[in-house]
Amino acid sequence: MDFKGRLNMNIGIFIADIEFRTGGSESYFAGLLSALQKMYSQAKFEILTTCTPKKLRTDESSLAERLSETYGFHVCSAFKVIRCPIKATNALTVLRAYRWMRQYSERFDMLFNCSRNLMTFKAKKNISIMHFPVQSYTASKTACRMPFLLPVARRLDEKWKESFDVFLCNSHYTERHLKKIWGIPEKKISVVYPPVGMVRSGTLGKKRQIIVCSRIEPSKSLHVLVEAFTRLDSGDVTLAIVGAKLPEDEAYYQRLVKIADGYDVVFHFNPSRRELEELYRESLIFWHAKGLETEESLKPDLLEHFGITTVEAMSAGCIPVVIDKGGQQEIVDEGINGFKWNTTDELLEKTRAVLANGHSIAMQKAAEEKAQSYNFDTFCMRLENIFGEKK
Repeated sequence: MDFKGRLNMNIGIFIADIEFRTGGSESYFAGLLSALQKMYSQAKFEILTTCTPKKLRTDESSLAERLSETYGFHVCSAFKVIRCPIKATNALTVLRAYRWMRQYSERFDMLFNCSRNLMTFKAKKNISIMHFPVQSYTASKTACRMPFLLPVARRLDEKWKESFDVFLCNSHYTERHLKKIWGIPEKKISVVYPPVGMVRSGTLGKKRQIIVCSRIEPSKSLHVLVEAFTRLDSGDVTLAIVGAKLPEDEAYYQRLVKIADGYDVVFHFNPSRRELEELYRESLIFWHAKGLETEESLKPDLLEHFGITTVEAMSAGCIPVVIDKGGQQEIVDEGINGFKWNTTDELLEKTRAVLANGHSIAMQKAAEEKAQSYNFDTFCMRLENIFGEKK
């Protein structure tokens, strides 16, 4: 896929709900947009998105500022937001919206699909940013209940597989499951770890503080971590839980508050990038538990596919103590730059060991060094190699 020397290209990036959602997919999108703007400075960029409610819409300048502030990349406002005019409220309108966006994509030289879906596009080159593969049509409940639809499902699966020129997987974990679920050939797959906004070193001046950075929702297993913290019994230690809280997760938040009652647990909602980085710098330990209550063989999509917040924390000198599942396994090297665990007893044992001796400046430095392998410049170099732009 060699675009070397091409000027004035039209580049499109599809991502759903970008005007009001935050998370790992949105972080990858922000880094990707920043990298492409650097690689193709004379290109025309359009952000194709779903039908955003009017009250949540924003202009390009404000969106670029928010992306830069939230994720730590430099995103230029030289792009246009294109909203699908069809509101997807049921199966029929979803199909109509998909059709509209597919037709619109014909104008692009390159189209990046940054969301999880089964959409196909008609750009000259179509690239899937594979956060984790979605279920195939053939394996859907509808096809299983109505076997006479299987031939149609198989044709749709083949059409989707063939529609993309390359799949950029965010980890080897995702790559493994993409091959397993879809049978995508090796030659169409490249592993490109998400770009992570690095945090300035915080090796010195650490507090006896554990940080968890996550949306306040059940899938993150935050209740497990708060319950574990109540059993830590290691003196004056603080647990800082940092992230977004949506109205629909209020009941889960109240559950966490009840568990944490009487313990030094502090919630920080929707912090600015500067506030988040300061919390990383002052924290000694980073905890992560998503996937603890999930069996990979049954629900691989519910594990952490990579671990952007883990890398952010490590770049600030936090020692990660994370679940030994999913993409986390590729980031943390046991006993070198952090620890991995499978039970809460293991989590507490390894956390107490860190707290007992401050756990070696060497390990904090090793965490910072490992984090650098996921920085923005490394991401750009990988993309340059894939798209034939390497000088």
